[in-house]
Amino acid sequence: MDETDPTPPLNTPASIAGLRVAAELGRGARTVVYQAEREGRTYALKVHRESSGFDRDSAALEFRREAGALVCAHHPALPEIYEVGDVDGRPYLVMELLDGRRLSEVLAQGPLEPGQLIAIAIDLAEGLAAAHSQGLVHRDVKPDNILLVNGHAKLIDFGLATRAGSTGPTDIVAGTMLYCSPEQSGMLRRPVDARSDLYSLGAVLHECATGAPPFEAEDVGELIRMHAVVAAPDISLVPGDLPVALHRTIAKLLAKDPDDRYQTANGLTFDLATIATGATGDGAWRPGTRDDADDP
Repeated sequence: MDETDPTPPLNTPASIAGLRVAAELGRGARTVVYQAEREGRTYALKVHRESSGFDRDSAALEFRREAGALVCAHHPALPEIYEVGDVDGRPYLVMELLDGRRLSEVLAQGPLEPGQLIAIAIDLAEGLAAAHSQGLVHRDVKPDNILLVNGHAKLIDFGLATRAGSTGPTDIVAGTMLYCSPEQSGMLRRPVDARSDLYSLGAVLHECATGAPPFEAEDVGELIRMHAVVAAPDISLVPGDLPVALHRTIAKLLAKDPDDRYQTANGLTFDLATIATGATGDGAWRPGTRDDADDP
């Protein structure tokens, strides 16, 4: 561990409800994730890092929000959470330990095959439907937050999750701009609700289909502008054998105006399942016909 790292090692087995910390799995700007064991079972232990500007109350609220999101939603596409607490002044979560590959690692090797893409899309749409049913918006749907475990996709890291309909300047810093909806970036003055997550999922699926997100720019401001006003690339022009219905589905997800997107993850799931069976018929098929805004 870097001697300049302000995060002290967790080396006292009894300090976290009897958990024995076995190894560090990874760390981000604000958190460290450890592998931990208790009574013969293995868990992921997520602990907030202390740093300059560390606000203990805000950190604890963030972790409780994440815990509440996962416990209430409870779906196979979301990680299980078992415990939330505080150790040495730093909040922690005890979660399901997931052994898989990040989607970002898989996409580094190129676009996905149609069958795998559709299967991943269905898993994620179902997971988002479960979260949205609790009034929660993930706000950071991106390949780094998607794990592939035993052939299935799981959406992780609900640290930025909030209640649907949130507004305000904090939205502009939430999420990763490569996958950020126009309203979440602040360019479109609309509430950030479930449809924002669906836009982000559309950007992820675009990358799954083509090997690149819909918009790329070195300047963050330019990237935000592109999401707000530049038409998404037509993936039907990219060589490959993706079904036409999937082209149209991704295009609908990437609509600039939330009212023109899928209104619900359930409506998206229905269409993806239809595409998976090959039952979309001829070129007359249109996405969103079973998308009921009253059924989140």
